[in-house]
Amino acid sequence: MSAAERIRDRKKLIIEMLTRARGNRVLGGDIRNKIRESLGKDVSKATLSSDIKALVNEGYEIISGTEGYRLLNPEYDPKRSERAVFESVTADILARWLIMVILSEGYDRYMSAQEIMCRYREMTDSISLSKLKEHLSVLESLQYISRHTRQEAWEAGQTFRNVPGDGDNKAFYHICNNAPVISFIDREAVMDFNAYFHDGGYAGELESILKKINDKIAAVSTEIYTEGSGAYRSTGKRNDIPRDMLDKLNKILGMPFRKNALEIKYREKEGVRDHLFKTALIIFNVETNGFYLLGETRRRGRWLRKNLRLSEVTDISADVSIRNDIYESRKYREIFNKMWSSAPDEPADVEVIFEETPEILEKIKVLRKARKDTAIISFTKDVDGTGLIRYRDRIMGTHDFLRSVRSLGDAAVIIKPEKSRAHLITRTREMLEGYRKILEAGEKQ
Repeated sequence: MSAAERIRDRKKLIIEMLTRARGNRVLGGDIRNKIRESLGKDVSKATLSSDIKALVNEGYEIISGTEGYRLLNPEYDPKRSERAVFESVTADILARWLIMVILSEGYDRYMSAQEIMCRYREMTDSISLSKLKEHLSVLESLQYISRHTRQEAWEAGQTFRNVPGDGDNKAFYHICNNAPVISFIDREAVMDFNAYFHDGGYAGELESILKKINDKIAAVSTEIYTEGSGAYRSTGKRNDIPRDMLDKLNKILGMPFRKNALEIKYREKEGVRDHLFKTALIIFNVETNGFYLLGETRRRGRWLRKNLRLSEVTDISADVSIRNDIYESRKYREIFNKMWSSAPDEPADVEVIFEETPEILEKIKVLRKARKDTAIISFTKDVDGTGLIRYRDRIMGTHDFLRSVRSLGDAAVIIKPEKSRAHLITRTREMLEGYRKILEAGEKQ
């Protein structure tokens, strides 16, 4: 067997293991053992790494971490992708592409066949409803668009007025995430993205995706940086970071914090305290304009979750004798998904009922996107017919979340946590009592 044939067989075995494994994740040691059992030859870590890189170059999205290798696109078929690249362009293909462009014009847009047809006729030649539905059926079979009932579209945050003659079985169409739609992006926005990717970026699962975007931009522009640090994760808009904060961050990034624990001197109320700390994530909070180290510190022989603000770190060094086994772990990725802010409290169930208004609907759309892994959103009506939105979630940083909810005034009612609801009722009563006393004092004068 030639060397090329051996590489081909190893790559095929790796993809089969990753595709079949739970969560599409397999430890590197398990892959090497399977290769030895199936192909009768040991392979080194370097050889396995080389095979993984070859698969990534073929289009497979594979990342590595403390929990092994993970395949992010298990449905990917390089042969199908290759055929699609060289498919002949026909009038039907152009028509279907235009339909996808129409559906992607608005964020999370749901449209009926009649609405799509009207927009299609505005943009180009006339098309019959039967031909349009034929194209929609093909796009649906390719999983480029999805079909929904009126109720499903309503629950997704879209509202529609009932038109005489329309039944509840009327279909609405929605663009899928994997649809091959061309996007037109402002050049300045592209340069901002590249600067962000080069200077900071996302670690973990998003790194490979953002790098592909960056590489495609670099292919058509000589001004683009092609490498990104991928060292820390950021949420929200980019703020101006003080020089001393950047110096501390750069010092940490120069240390083996992914593999080893850190010895940190940390300023607290009682004075400077020593922490032996394992880093899980480095987070930037746009609200406080600060970096945080999320991880675990050792106290009395136990590792306990701790959130350290980088601005309070006075000194830092690496302890290479202790392995960091929690960096980018599944546990802390799940914790990150539940975080509303950098507060170190435990996750709590929250439930809020909003009055359905255009402003609230926009806020709910943002929440749905930002909290898609944990939020549950449903639509209902009050006894008087007023539209209501019930928002349920499990959040770390409930104080900051509820503060933003309370800023909406009467348009939001807090159901959970019950303690926060009771506190809000008590404060309202106190305010009303205060106003009553002021009015009574004014009447006596």
